[in-house]
Amino acid sequence: MRELVSLVLFLMIAGIAVFGLTVALDPSKTYELFASLSGSETIDSRESNAFVPPKGKFRIYFPAKKPGELTEMSKFLRQTPLPCPQYYVADRDVGYFATEFPADLSNVARAGQGFAPKENASPDDPIFFAAAQTGAVLAPTPVGNNEAIARYGLDPLAVQTFIDGKCAELIDAKKGTITNKFPAALGGGAFPGRYVEGTFKNTQNAFRMRLFLDQRTQRIVCVAVVGKTKRVYSPHATKFLNSLDMWSS
Repeated sequence: MRELVSLVLFLMIAGIAVFGLTVALDPSKTYELFASLSGSETIDSRESNAFVPPKGKFRIYFPAKKPGELTEMSKFLRQTPLPCPQYYVADRDVGYFATEFPADLSNVARAGQGFAPKENASPDDPIFFAAAQTGAVLAPTPVGNNEAIARYGLDPLAVQTFIDGKCAELIDAKKGTITNKFPAALGGGAFPGRYVEGTFKNTQNAFRMRLFLDQRTQRIVCVAVVGKTKRVYSPHATKFLNSLDMWSS
């Protein structure tokens, strides 16, 4: 009997060890496991409710009375490009995420320091957007943002480059690929940002993300939708992304 108990304990420990190693080597297995346990109900059928995080300066409409929270300890439960802590609602095919975090602007060029894009810059460089992606060659900075950006003493083009770099940093950290991006802004241009689309290599999940910078308080507000392509590009997901509002006070 004692041998049987020892064998069972050994198998349990071995199973936990194998599971831990699998998570470490391929987190996507964990994402898929917990997504499969989410049940058959879709969040599309739920009523949207306004959510403002404690001490936060943004509002987003989640399809839930109250979203869950992911921390550094629980972030393995869901695939998301956003840093923790973050708030989310999800089912087995898609997840909605939102967060805000500090932005270090100490290395962003000040206005008048002569920051400029290099000559002969390609469409793949920061700020320059490929005509094939957008349908038109866009200006180096979104129209209507320059005055708002310069108000805080920073070079508008340097701020735009910072935003591009932050988007790439978040997506690269999760082994994602950006397939499209557009300039974006909230607050009449006061909060410059980006709308980004792409995919994750390890799960083939699609993502859409909106990221905005508040220069005055030096923070970033970011929302994202991650999951199966059809659900990520659904009208319900678009409604969630477009419901974001933020303020500086």
